Amino acid sequence: MKLFPTYPSPSRIKPHHVPIATTRLSNLASAQTWDLTTTRLLPYIDGLHSVSDIARLADADLRLVRRSIMHLLYYGFLLLLDIFTAGAVYAPTPDIGVIFTDEEMQEECIRYTTLDDDYEEEAGRSERLKKDELCRLYAGIRHGLTVRAWCMENAELLQGVDVRRFITFGVIKGFLYRVHKYAVAITQETNMASGFSTPKWAQVDVDVVAAAATRVSTANGGRDAERERLNGGDESAQSSTPTGLVKKELPIADFLDGMHSFDEICTVLEVDEKAVLERMKDQGEIQLVYR
Repeated sequence: MKLFPTYPSPSRIKPHHVPIATTRLSNLASAQTWDLTTTRLLPYIDGLHSVSDIARLADADLRLVRRSIMHLLYYGFLLLLDIFTAGAVYAPTPDIGVIFTDEEMQEECIRYTTLDDDYEEEAGRSERLKKDELCRLYAGIRHGLTVRAWCMENAELLQGVDVRRFITFGVIKGFLYRVHKYAVAITQETNMASGFSTPKWAQVDVDVVAAAATRVSTANGGRDAERERLNGGDESAQSSTPTGLVKKELPIADFLDGMHSFDEICTVLEVDEKAVLERMKDQGEIQLVYR
């Protein structure tokens, strides 16, 4: 008789999520003890590739990849992050103070984010990042500032520092969070009911567009089920592609309910953010919400 621990159910895995290993996966089991899909996707779990990218690179069905990642996530071998881009925005959580006071965490961060010595010499920086410099860098991360702009502001301090690891370290430890961008279609009636008129592409508070988001979401009807099928969530869906993604053009209007981040929209439609914004210009009054 053997008792196995019970863990809470993992969060829902979506194609735009980026898994990162919390341990060395190659040391956990051999190819003889894991299923074929899991063995094929392990080399691509590096904190860089999204679930959709992993399915494509491993030439595996997206539904099977999601199931394998969910299995690893259940046992705590993985964490899920957001897609890291230079245009992403991050902001501090109320726990930001821990990185300023916990010296052990500061040392861990420096070890995790410092590039190799050869790069440091080429960059002209002979010493590792100092603790006070680390605190200055994290203090400069704020809502509304993209990673690109933050890097430009701190170019000298960031020499020899892996920026992606520096940001994701804060997310993993819980003192940084990703600020996502959502789009909501706002009708003229909704604007009149709320008592104000807002320009296209304006940033507004979430509460302002809540009613509009509910209205648009209801109007979409059964489109969410179709989108989930295209994302690989419907086990009965048939696919003609190795990754399980059905090559079908989805209308951009399906995503304008304030419930789908730009990461998700870009991944499902397989286009960049610029192309998404271009498509939205034909959809009337649109509000961009950051939260």
